[in-house]
Amino acid sequence: TEAKAIKNLQVNAKDFKYPEEGFITPVEHSLLYAMIEFPENYPESVIRNEIEDEDFTQYLYVKEKETKRGEATSYEDDGSDNDAQTQPNNNDSQTATQQSEEEQRVSYGQLSALLALSAAKNPSTASPEKSSSTTEAESDDQTLSVGETLCRKLLRTITRYADAHSLDRNHEIREFLDPIERRCAVRNEKAALQQLLPAYAGYTVSLLTGNPLPLLLGAAALTGPDPMMEENTNVHGF
Repeated sequence: TEAKAIKNLQVNAKDFKYPEEGFITPVEHSLLYAMIEFPENYPESVIRNEIEDEDFTQYLYVKEKETKRGEATSYEDDGSDNDAQTQPNNNDSQTATQQSEEEQRVSYGQLSALLALSAAKNPSTASPEKSSSTTEAESDDQTLSVGETLCRKLLRTITRYADAHSLDRNHEIREFLDPIERRCAVRNEKAALQQLLPAYAGYTVSLLTGNPLPLLLGAAALTGPDPMMEENTNVHGF
């Protein structure tokens, strides 16, 4: 829903440091974002196909800053008789437009947010999908998890952008992956705290009451499955 998309955008803007101006095309409003957020509603093959068909370049571009009224009116008549100062030069205008297009601001924030969501929501291994009509190439693709498929496509997008603008590939890739690793570290800390709190609470109650049962129940939380195992496996794989 629209409300859910707006909430996701607000959370991602904070966690992945979106530019204040926002993006021209918000990824949170896309069908692919919904597919990755709710993978139980879609077959993995459908999600992978959507990933392959998606143009991720559209999620790079940042909105232009809004200028205050009067700031951009550099050709207003200031009362002088110098026409060169009061009339725009067409050649200069065309050059400025070309430079504006070449220097359009980009950010990998949305791509990082999308891959981090996939790490948290999708399993680290692909689910088997057998079909008699599946080709060998399609079978190879199906051995990749949703996260691996998405990561591969996003890395291609970033390296192509880096090559087209003479940027260092390794630097751009680190700029893309570092926020995902930081976000995963924060989530690990929160998950560990949530597991420790019942143990501490049980210990306190047992200490005050002399009843060992709360301590045993709290300790049981520490022996449960790691809720971050899949996400950590995904991020490590990325």
